[in-house]
Amino acid sequence: MKNTLIISFMAVVLMTSCASEQRKAQKEILSMEKELFNEEAGLLSADQTNNILDAYMDYADQYPDDTMSAEFLFRASDISMNMGNFALSLNLLSRIQKDYPEYSKVSQCLFLQGFVWENYIGNTEKAREIYNRFLELYPDHDFADDVKLSLDNLGKTPEELIRMFEENAQSEQ
Repeated sequence: MKNTLIISFMAVVLMTSCASEQRKAQKEILSMEKELFNEEAGLLSADQTNNILDAYMDYADQYPDDTMSAEFLFRASDISMNMGNFALSLNLLSRIQKDYPEYSKVSQCLFLQGFVWENYIGNTEKAREIYNRFLELYPDHDFADDVKLSLDNLGKTPEELIRMFEENAQSEQ
């Protein structure tokens, strides 16, 4: 009986300590975000972005069952995409889909993968594959019309797109 009480007490102390560490990690990330996205800060330094990316990914690794993990990975993907690290962005988006299929932005993760392949990497075949998968899985999603438009225009040069828009405008008059 005495051993059971000691083990129970130790489990409570351990859980409280873990929850405290988790809250501390969340607060650190929020503080980093506040500093990073401060309008007065100007240009972002590579150190700042690398630090917050590491913090987001470390949090998700340490607390994979926490609902904030998927959100932090999504934010990390956004930052990495904007910093030109497309491979990391794609890996994070895939990780979210795999590890957090119930996450509210999982459909956006698939859309963004197609967007990155199309617009940043320039692999229209991979973008087409992902966009088609998006339409199969989310035919009624708000982004479905955007995906259809992207599919219609994949691989077209800016000149071809301008000519198409001009022709459409003339035919509507």
